[in-house]
Amino acid sequence: MLAEPMRCVRAYNAAVRAEREASGVDAGVRELVVEPWRVEAPLWRVGWMQRREAVWIDTADSAAVLTLEDGTPLHAAGESLDGVKGLVPRALLMTAAVRARGDCGLFVHGTGGGAYDRITERWWRGWLGEEAGELAPMVVATADVRLDAAGLAVADAAAVRRAVWGVHHARHNVDRLAGMVGLAGAEGWAARKRAALGRLHGDGVWGAGARVADRGERARAWAEVKRANAALAAERPGVLAEAERALAEARAGVENAAVARKRDWSLGVVPVERLDALAARVVAEAG
Repeated sequence: MLAEPMRCVRAYNAAVRAEREASGVDAGVRELVVEPWRVEAPLWRVGWMQRREAVWIDTADSAAVLTLEDGTPLHAAGESLDGVKGLVPRALLMTAAVRARGDCGLFVHGTGGGAYDRITERWWRGWLGEEAGELAPMVVATADVRLDAAGLAVADAAAVRRAVWGVHHARHNVDRLAGMVGLAGAEGWAARKRAALGRLHGDGVWGAGARVADRGERARAWAEVKRANAALAAERPGVLAEAERALAEARAGVENAAVARKRDWSLGVVPVERLDALAARVVAEAG
């Protein structure tokens, strides 16, 4: 790659364009950038707790040098790359390197990767020609491997909607939720609210007393209801706190459900026995 960087990258880009024209999709693979004195390499530089960085090949001098995007060299011209830390292949180079190994009998792709490995094959041949050698055969399979979500509280959008309604309901019904409505001898703000509701709705479920028709009286009754609700919420803060806790749990449950559905975790966090089981199924199906 350092010996003929332009040939490598031009073949890569030609393969991306050829697959796009042949299949009508680009498989999420973009062309590498080519500039007058440097080209983008199919490599990343990674580090612990750091964002991955694009690697470039500086061709300004007689010996090409790997650099970061800002021009920081990763090694000296002509120097071995053994001392370059965190240098890893991008997807196409990674699968090509694996499929080029003599001990790779079959390369299994998920449905998302089948198209970009066709690009890999075009690129490998276009870049290396007769030196490319044979790449191991490739098949596409679909299989869901998820992390164990047992015990993880999950919820859906409907649960969030119900919980949002619950918070709204609690703000206006602390007395009802606290069991203060209908109690014999109810006093204080609960009794005042019930009397105000009676002036608005009449005697019955909502209030106690005769309904009034005068608009001014009704406005004062409604203001009394709002004052009572605020005072009751202050007296019984646990009622609203419980409703808000239920809403927070519902929202967390939606996020948990998304986590439980994920099937693109890094292999590093998937239990080995689960990967072994998947490998065994692939071997059994593929023969």
